Amino acid sequence: MVSGFREDSRMDSRERGSKPVEQLHEDEQGAVYVEYLVVASLVTITGAAAVVTLGVPLYNLFRYVEMMILLPVP
Repeated sequence: MVSGFREDSRMDSRERGSKPVEQLHEDEQGAVYVEYLVVASLVTITGAAAVVTLGVPLYNLFRYVEMMILLPVP
């Protein structure tokens, strides 16, 4: 027998590190992480959409104001 290995490959749930079903229902760590990722994704997508939507009009406004400032005053 190789050290650290059992001849019988079957392991009970305690040896595999799995939790009983009751504890899995009470554990909310994964759910909080998923909620955080969903909120972060929505904020990122909304920000990207705003930049794409407002980018060209804001650039045109900037160029217009720049032109008005740089025009020689009579």
